[in-house]
Parts: sequence; C-alpha cells; structure tokens
Amino acid sequence: GAPAQWLAAAQRSQKAGTSRRKTIPEPPQADQLLPLSECPQRCGLRGVCVRRPSAVAGAHKRSHALCECLAPARRSGGGSCMMPRLPLPAAGPRRSYEEQCPGRCNGRGACDGEGFCRCEPGWWGLDCAITMSGGGPPSIELSDREKRRAAAGAAGQARGAHRLPVSVYVYDLPPLLRAGETSFESWFDFELSLQMLRHPLRAADPAAADFFWLMGPSSGAQLVDKLHWARQMYPAWNASVSRGEARHLAMLLSERGPGDVFDNMLLTTSPGLRAAPARAAAARHNHSKRNRRWLDPEISPASRTRAWVQLTHNGLADARTPRGEVAERCVNCFHVGKDIVLPFTPSTIDVPSCEDLRNWSVWSPTRGSRSTGDADRSAGREHLFFFGGRIHPSLEHARFLSYYDGPGSPHVRADILRLKGEPGFFIHNSFLPPPRMRKALGTKAKPAPRVSHLEMERHASFCWVPPGQRYGDARRHVPSSFLGCVPDFTMPE
Repeated sequence: GAPAQWLAAAQRSQKAGTSRRKTIPEPPQADQLLPLSECPQRCGLRGVCVRRPSAVAGAHKRSHALCECLAPARRSGGGSCMMPRLPLPAAGPRRSYEEQCPGRCNGRGACDGEGFCRCEPGWWGLDCAITMSGGGPPSIELSDREKRRAAAGAAGQARGAHRLPVSVYVYDLPPLLRAGETSFESWFDFELSLQMLRHPLRAADPAAADFFWLMGPSSGAQLVDKLHWARQMYPAWNASVSRGEARHLAMLLSERGPGDVFDNMLLTTSPGLRAAPARAAAARHNHSKRNRRWLDPEISPASRTRAWVQLTHNGLADARTPRGEVAERCVNCFHVGKDIVLPFTPSTIDVPSCEDLRNWSVWSPTRGSRSTGDADRSAGREHLFFFGGRIHPSLEHARFLSYYDGPGSPHVRADILRLKGEPGFFIHNSFLPPPRMRKALGTKAKPAPRVSHLEMERHASFCWVPPGQRYGDARRHVPSSFLGCVPDFTMPE
C-alpha cells in the first residue's frame, strides 16, 4: 500500500501547484486526491482515494478513481481497503488471535480478532493499561493478573520505589507491524515485549520517555515499514535525530541480524556505488529480495548515523571496506556503543536446554555423584584443543561477507583444519563437499561420522568458538563453560 507520506506530498503539491519533491516516494502517476465517497466503500477508511489516468486505472477505469491503501491494509477484490488476517507464530505460546492482544487488553478492552485492543473509554495504549486520573499525568495501571506476572518477572521490584535510570515507551504498532515470524524464536520477540509492557521502566507518556520500543519480530520489509511508521506518527524520531541520538529499539533476533533479513546489496554506506561482481553474485543468499529500495541513512542498518538501536544476538562489528571497493559494507552491522546483544535462549542451535546444562555441568552439585564426576574434574584431559563443525575449504561460499577480499581471503577455519592430526588437537570437519566440488577434486567424499560436541568438550581443555561459517553468532562458549572447557574466541581481524 501507499505510505502515509504520499498523502502529505499530494496535499503540498496541490497547494503549491508544483510537482512533488524527489525525496518523497511517489505512487505511480497519482495525480489528484478525491473525496472518499468517490471510491468503493470509502476505501474502508483505511486509505486515500486518488484519480489516475485511465491507462493505469485498471478495474476502476470508468470512475478513474481507486483506493491507495495505507499499510498494513491491502486493496480487496472489490477495490476497497481491508486488513489482512494476522499471521500467527509457527511456534511458541501465542496460538490464537485473541492472545496476540498484549496482556489480553488488561480486562479493559476487547480484542478485535486481529491482535488490536479496542479499549474502554478512559484507557488507551497497546494493552489498555494507560489512563489519566485526578487531572495528573498519564499513568500505567495493570490488571491484577498482569501485576502478578510483573511481580514474578521483576522479583518483587515495586513501581516507583526509586528513581529509575531510564524509561521506555512502547509504541501502539498496528498488528501486522508487530507480529510475524523470523528464522529464530518468533515467540521470544513477543515475550520480550510483554515483559516490557509489565516492566517498571515502561513510560506512560511518550514525551517523558528516553527510549521507544518497537514491538515484535522483523523481516526486512516489515522493519522498514515499522521504522517509517514511527518516523511519521510520533515526533520522538525527529527529536532524537536532531540530537544525533538513536532512541528507537527494534529486534533482529537471528544469527546475523540485518544480514538474515535484508538484501546484501542494501547493507552498504554508499548505495549509489556499483557493487563488485562478487557482491552481485551474492544476492542469491538474501532472504528479502522484495525489499530492493535503497534505504536512507536514518533507516539503513549499515549507516553509522541510523536512528535506531538493534537488539540482536550477534555482536560482531563487521563494517569495513573490502579490498577493491570504496563503500563500507556489513552483514551483522553491529555498532559498538549503540546496539545491544541479547543471548540466545536455551534449546537453540549449539545451546542445550537448561536441564541438559545442569545434568552435564562439571560445576553442578549433583554432578559429583555420577560415575564420571571425578573424571570430569580431573586435572588432565584427553585433548588440548577441540573443534567440531563445518570447515569449508575457502570463503567462496560467502562472498557477500565484508571480510571477503577475493579468492585469497584469510580463512581461519581452513587454517585450523591444518592442525588436524597434530598432537593434542581433535579437529572434526563435518563439511561434505557438494557433487560439483567432489567431481573437481576427483574424490568420493562420504559424510564424516557424527561426533557429540558436548561429549568432546568434556574431554578437552580448550574449545574453539569461531564465528559461524557466514559470520553468524558464536554460541559454543555457553556449553563449553559449563563443561569445564576454556572457550577460545577468534575474531576475523
């Protein structure tokens, strides 16, 4: 649908009698605003009615009028604007549309079936928890049910008991901008936002807030729409930009953050420059090819002046200028001093469940009663150094990395593989070359036998914790620390 700035741009154009400025995104050939009554069903009150040349008017050729719907609404078959059905997370505790309404509207509103709380008079906010009483400033009043949850989450910390260092306002995002799926833990994003709604740091008045919370997971297009929404609907964005501050908090909880949801061609500080051939070939690896428009510096994850904070699992600050190029690029795009790392939840890749960690840990008080307890704590271990994982022979599979400088790029995993067979080193390579590579090498490689990295970490003194193959988040230090194997980190440079 057309963004809200189209409406403002069209109004300015009519008043001034001139064409729109080039900095304003334009709908194709939208010439004139019309009264809503001239469009089908008044555009469902979720869009604007515009007049277009008959050549592009399509089904509305006779009236020369059609609805341009404002996100997240979409044009229906009848020409009006309607809200799509809210997508549900594929996993996790949120399994009905009513439960998508945060806090079940605190008992002060009705969930409309699409994740939006229709609050009773006198209450507002994403969860109907904000009110004004006695002529004072807005305040947050949780239902008894939500108060109990807040007390459990905050270990009994009372709201207003002391001066809190910061305050966070939770934006009233439309449902389709705060719900959906990511490659990891879509339910975790939702639960974090529920905790923020109950947290003592939550502000009732956006004018008094230090930070602004953009709820929910983010695909590339969804994040861009979410940030544009905040910039258009509230003055806080421009106020923080004018001070050179990043005050809007958005979640990109996956292995590579922006690199998992944005076209790699967009993650550059100079979008107007031509990408090197290796970068162009890397476009097939991205997950958001529909979002090809260039991003302005306030929005772009790669920009050092972006106006939002990334809550991410990956703290690798990988912005650099590859050899032979003049533009700085990144995949994780972590900015030190601005972005925040959140650890992966248990029971994800390379991170066992809490129960498994308790059972396996050499520090567990119950571990010593098991037959292997003394061996786990013994001074000597079978191996000096252990790593198990995929070791690709080169970085040719990851040309989009900012650390890729051509065929001779340093590749630390290949360097580690050369230590295989050396005394004290146990290196297990689970990489199986694809058929075309096996044919070129003249080999008939078979899958390597599976090895339990938890078992091996119990028998090694040092455990290697490199970034992922494509520089995803390194997490193996979590189990290795529990198992008494000293984690050995390696950074690209």
